[in-house]
Amino acid sequence: MMQSQFVQIPCVKCGTIVWIAPAAGVGYCPSCHTPNQLPPGAAMGGAPMGGMPPGVAQQAPPGMAGQAAPQQYSGGGSIIGRVLPAVGGAVLVSALGIGWAVFKWKFQPGKASVTSYGMEKDKADPDKMLAAATTLATKWRADAKLMKINVLGLRPDGLADIKDKNAMIEFYSPSGVTQATSKRREDSIKKYNFVNGDQIVYKDKWGATNLWKEPLPALPTPGCSLKTLATTKLKDKGLTGTKTAHVQADGEKQRPSWIVNFEGKTMYFDFNNCSELR
Repeated sequence: MMQSQFVQIPCVKCGTIVWIAPAAGVGYCPSCHTPNQLPPGAAMGGAPMGGMPPGVAQQAPPGMAGQAAPQQYSGGGSIIGRVLPAVGGAVLVSALGIGWAVFKWKFQPGKASVTSYGMEKDKADPDKMLAAATTLATKWRADAKLMKINVLGLRPDGLADIKDKNAMIEFYSPSGVTQATSKRREDSIKKYNFVNGDQIVYKDKWGATNLWKEPLPALPTPGCSLKTLATTKLKDKGLTGTKTAHVQADGEKQRPSWIVNFEGKTMYFDFNNCSELR
């Protein structure tokens, strides 16, 4: 039997390839679980097509799994007597399906919820994000060191928009990145992705491509919090209302600093006292 054709498109949020059946018109990203709509005309040759790759199952949208199919009834009895049991059963099965879908993503390995770490859904406190990622990283590797902080949507109140954007905090293992072979360097880098409003996703394995002869100096815990930076220095730069700024820190730099991209400008602020660096 001929295998069904699927359209391949990059996820609108994280770029991972999503396989979408033209008949369905929507597919869920295997990495960040964002729903992706099939672009108009994609099934007519505007995007790569092919059979679903081995080992990848087509996923139903959350809440659809386990829904009861319509049943046919015959014989006597009132319309209400025949319809109500069917409707009630479908609602119950649907509710169970939704509950199971939520349970699965919250408790499967490589995922956690920001609310379980004391943060608000959709807008997370960067200080608590760093604390949560550090807790998870030290469980991953005892020698885990902070390497990068990347917040795409820092709000004027100092919280991070992780509903429409995301934030990534990266760690590395000094004992892992200095291994002689690429095989032994597998899983020597860990990325914690704060995304989809309430998810911390860290299931993917990352490894150092080349041998690190000398591990990077670890990023220190910032004395200048992103909340302070946003509500003081960036406020003076025009970060107000619904605007957001892209802020990052990189351990590869000789001098740790907050690198801010806002309204077409790049600015640098001291990692310890928030003073602007010229």
